[in-house]
Amino acid sequence: MFICQGAPAQPFSRLITAPISTLKNAKVWRMKVRNVDRNPAADYHRIMFLAGKKWTIRVSCERSDVGTTVSFTITPKRKLDKSKFFLGQTRMFLINQKEQESNYQKDSPFFVNYGSTFSRFYEDFDTEPTKENGFLNDSRALEVEIHVFVDRILDVNVKFSHFNFHDSFNDDQYFQFYSWKTSEHDLYSKSQMLHFHSPVISELIKGGFKKLPIVKESQFEFIQLMLQIVHGTFILLNEFQIHQLLPLAKRFKIYTVTRKCELRMIQILRETEPIGRSGRFWEFLWLARCYDLPHLSCATMKLITNLKEMKELGYGMNLERMSGEAMKAVASKIFSFA
Repeated sequence: MFICQGAPAQPFSRLITAPISTLKNAKVWRMKVRNVDRNPAADYHRIMFLAGKKWTIRVSCERSDVGTTVSFTITPKRKLDKSKFFLGQTRMFLINQKEQESNYQKDSPFFVNYGSTFSRFYEDFDTEPTKENGFLNDSRALEVEIHVFVDRILDVNVKFSHFNFHDSFNDDQYFQFYSWKTSEHDLYSKSQMLHFHSPVISELIKGGFKKLPIVKESQFEFIQLMLQIVHGTFILLNEFQIHQLLPLAKRFKIYTVTRKCELRMIQILRETEPIGRSGRFWEFLWLARCYDLPHLSCATMKLITNLKEMKELGYGMNLERMSGEAMKAVASKIFSFA
């Protein structure tokens, strides 16, 4: 359900009159509602992409004895997760064909319930739009310009907001991750942010490379998660997410994400019951070796408290592939029990 938090509906004559000025970072659609003067109810709709999802945007014009109502409606194409809310800003212009200064403008902050019900944004007019007063063009159509900007997405289940990395903004340089299969899954991120955090992507940007293809469709969710971490969003990662993020962080050399995963793995290890912990020592040491996680390796070795656990760990070790530092740590731990 689309909910506007702005002022309630006002008479047409009391709306702001102004030339068109684009709402910062907004996506813009110009729409024509035809046969407004002939039909008591006329509308126009189109499909658009916003924040990575497909929506139907509809503008309707209804005439009655009371006045004329223009409705702006957004409806998700599919039934979506109701736990998510989109937060941002909208702007609607009613275009005056004669005088640009007489365009009627209405701004509203909003939050969108990411569910299946439709939404409405409307104004009541005290006079009918006609060709004489400039609100109908030569084809006798009412022109409406819609601006929508989604800043972030709130997940009420985990109680934190994601930044919107799906839409590119005109006032900044953005680096793009995209899918070979569909443009619906494009992800954008500020180039300055990735310049600082990823030397791999920094070199690509310096060389004029602006797009990075992602072959696996499943990677998009975790690339977005990676961007959230780099942006500073607090996220309590689970083990599945960590196992997906570590290869991506290693590929792009984003050490901020690697350290975030390492600290979370140490926390998970310490929270595991002692009975089930001993059987997972080798798993944690293997992750530490593969992704260069020295703190995880050290924390794992400290939790080994007896020779029995050390013996079980030894059965799972591949001595041929073990690094010299790992061998030294294991030997030191064995001698500490002497």
